[in-house]
Amino acid sequence: MQEPSTTHLRHCTVVPVRTTVTLDDDIHEEALRQSNATGNSLGAVLSEMARHALRSDTRRMCEAEKESRFPSFDVAPETPLMSASRVQKALDENGIA
Repeated sequence: MQEPSTTHLRHCTVVPVRTTVTLDDDIHEEALRQSNATGNSLGAVLSEMARHALRSDTRRMCEAEKESRFPSFDVAPETPLMSASRVQKALDENGIA
């Protein structure tokens, strides 16, 4: 088995990741078709398909945020949730609601 190649970039070593995934037949067939048509490896085609899907999702999320009447913001995943009753109590205490 051949070792994966490495590329050196400014004091960093990038090693390609190898993993096994299970693909639905239609996805495998389309990726294989694109690989044969372009001459790119199956891995390269699948990586580009994933990048395209991720960019599309990000674009859709940004557009959805623009369409919302309510402001939104990101919070860290480890941020504890606040119950509705606690929010209402804080609003009441500050004379907001």
